[in-house]
Amino acid sequence: MAGLSGCSGLLGGDGLPEETLTPVDVPPTATETATATPAIVRPVERRDEDCDVASGQYDPDRPRLSDLPEPSERFRSLTCPSFSWGAETVCQHTADLSREPVVLVSERDTAFVPADGDDGDSLSFALANRRDGQVRLQPSVWSLVRPSETPADWTLVASGEPGCTRTLADEEYHRWRVGIDTTVLAPTVDATAVQVGLDPGVYLFVVPVMRPGDDGVVCVAPFQVIAGDPPTATVGMPPGGSTHARNMSEDG
Repeated sequence: MAGLSGCSGLLGGDGLPEETLTPVDVPPTATETATATPAIVRPVERRDEDCDVASGQYDPDRPRLSDLPEPSERFRSLTCPSFSWGAETVCQHTADLSREPVVLVSERDTAFVPADGDDGDSLSFALANRRDGQVRLQPSVWSLVRPSETPADWTLVASGEPGCTRTLADEEYHRWRVGIDTTVLAPTVDATAVQVGLDPGVYLFVVPVMRPGDDGVVCVAPFQVIAGDPPTATVGMPPGGSTHARNMSEDG
């Protein structure tokens, strides 16, 4: 500033009295967008609490691990969020499902919730381990996120609490039955019941997975909640989902 005094009439060089500049505290510029890494519940491994030794039956409704359902095209524009926990995120709507060893898929990706207050709808998500080795997870540790104002931003909507740990060997799976404004049951070791109230919109179901000897991975599957009754089913096409997804559920 001193070097500019007298140059081109700046800072009193034109004979005018010099101005005294008083410093003003300028507030920091507000962040224009929210964080793209929403907080999710982290698994806290408890080796003395093993879900597999709990009493109960196993759900025989086995997903076809070699032919996992692809999500609807309407989810292709969604980003795949990153998370502070986990070295990578595997999203059903962006990943190559034929190559990923550990994936979470929505077996039916649309839920219809009546506007008249009647019981809502339920969805099913399956985590498949096709890794040559074990993975561990806490079935009660899950999160639901939805897009914010910009496509790259996500907001945490609901989450579970840490609980027992389940180990999945190669070709094993775990399923979550998510009731949206309705009650669901999952009285089996390899299935978990989740009950939430959600507004219409697009969401991601999020499950963190621990890989022994490797960094963790966060698995994600998209779904949509629509207000109203499902459309009338046509031959070979169940309401709210694909024929392939229905066959998965019925054939096992």
